[in-house]
Amino acid sequence: MGDKNDLILKYYIMKTAKNIGLLAGLVAAGAVVGAAVGLLFAPDNGKNTRKKIADGTKDIAEDLKHSANDFKRTVEDGYRTFSTKTKNALHRTEREAEELANNMKNHTTV
Repeated sequence: MGDKNDLILKYYIMKTAKNIGLLAGLVAAGAVVGAAVGLLFAPDNGKNTRKKIADGTKDIAEDLKHSANDFKRTVEDGYRTFSTKTKNALHRTEREAEELANNMKNHTTV
């Protein structure tokens, strides 16, 4: 029974991670395109433009690093929460099944 729950949990996490990863990638791509377009249309000399691009690239890389760390923590927290809830539900179901079996046993022996 545990293997089935583990597979369900892994599927849920992978699906959620894929969706969040896609969203984060689209946001990052939009930021890069927006910054590039802004720099291309801003009147400035080549040296200043290159410096702005370098600084902007560093900022974007730092933002992506923070986003990746936040995403990792979110997935880990979600995994722990889902895992705990799944285990609790499984234990509760096992207890209820045992109680039902005992009740049925007691009624048939009477």
